[in-house]
Amino acid sequence: MSIKNCKESQVNIIVIGCGEAFDSIMGNSAYLLRQPYQKSVLFDCGYQIPERLWRYDRDKDIGAVFFSHLHADHFFGIIPLIARYWEDGRTDPLFLYGPNGFKNKIIELANLGYPGLLEKIDFELIFKDYLDGNALRYENIIIKTAITKHSIINHAIRIDFMDKEKSIAISGDGRHTDQSKKLICKVNLLLQEAYTIEDEMHTHSSVKEIMEINRELSLDKIGLAHISRKIDASQVKKLIDERTFLLEPNMTIPV
Repeated sequence: MSIKNCKESQVNIIVIGCGEAFDSIMGNSAYLLRQPYQKSVLFDCGYQIPERLWRYDRDKDIGAVFFSHLHADHFFGIIPLIARYWEDGRTDPLFLYGPNGFKNKIIELANLGYPGLLEKIDFELIFKDYLDGNALRYENIIIKTAITKHSIINHAIRIDFMDKEKSIAISGDGRHTDQSKKLICKVNLLLQEAYTIEDEMHTHSSVKEIMEINRELSLDKIGLAHISRKIDASQVKKLIDERTFLLEPNMTIPV
């Protein structure tokens, strides 16, 4: 599937990275939501992500960061991001959303990496925990989450737009549950991890599982990410349908 002709006037998802934890080419999985007249929203911020944002000057207008879970490849990058915002003179607040209690983890990480940083910054960090089953609002989007089967608590995230009949879901990591399948039902775009080809792991989705879910839910588009670096893309392409495609770094997807 080819993603082309995306305009700045559109709502777009930019793939910052789409690999598993140790993939140096694809990078940690993270996505940037861009829409006209709104702050950008970042979904996950692993240790490889800040440099990829800075390289293309994509960090400037981020207003919020949503974390699916607290593994290093999904949230260790937030401290360098905050530190550079401080150096660059940011004054706008930064909203942070994540699993219950994630604020303490971020404070701990900051104190390990840059002691005193959070006392020096000139902008407010606003922390909000997910409440499964309850919606959260940020600007013109409504966020709902559901827990998947992962080695730690992971929240699949659904984004609905208040001013248009469009929706996106981001799986984070983990196999789907009945609750997460209900969450992603009828979305226009699903950004989905598929670490293996077959159902080999209890804590990660597979290409086989996602194709079965797609037959059940009939989703519009699925972008596959977080595929093991040891799997050749040609193996995956043999198994996916016409509504499913492989994500690539810097890909821009219209919503």
